[in-house]
Amino acid sequence: MVLVARLVARLVTLEQLTLYFAGRPNMSGCRQAREALRWCDPRSLSPEETDLRLVWEIDAGLPRPRCNWTVSDLAGHRLGMPDLLSDELGVVGEYDGGEHRYGNRRAVDADRLEAFRDAGLESFVVVGAERHDRARTIAKMHAAVRRAEGRPRRWMIAVKPPPLRIE
Repeated sequence: MVLVARLVARLVTLEQLTLYFAGRPNMSGCRQAREALRWCDPRSLSPEETDLRLVWEIDAGLPRPRCNWTVSDLAGHRLGMPDLLSDELGVVGEYDGGEHRYGNRRAVDADRLEAFRDAGLESFVVVGAERHDRARTIAKMHAAVRRAEGRPRRWMIAVKPPPLRIE
């Protein structure tokens, strides 16, 4: 548990923790730790984003998305950094908790989703009240995948994005 806390606090990397458990095959709990680490993503910024990604991968059976990866248009202008991005499928996913309802945040979110759509990315949004409705979430994900089929790709991503800054 202490090692996981170090990962969350960004005192160790996912790679370092994976190597640690790989070098201790007979230590109690290592098999479970290695399996759990397989599902981790160091770019996930919240438990809700992680839940959304796990529904995407496990329940919806979709390919592993990128977490918090900057998307730009073909001219290099930043469009935004979605919670989930499947560059393979051309889909972005967002979890919008309560903080997305206040101030100008809703308008900023809407503008970002419109920019993604204009660049050829389809999106889905899961709000807090829907968080535990897996069937509804999966349906939203698959609908976005269907809408994205055949859309021209007018966007790009960095091969290796800069580290996330947590504020």
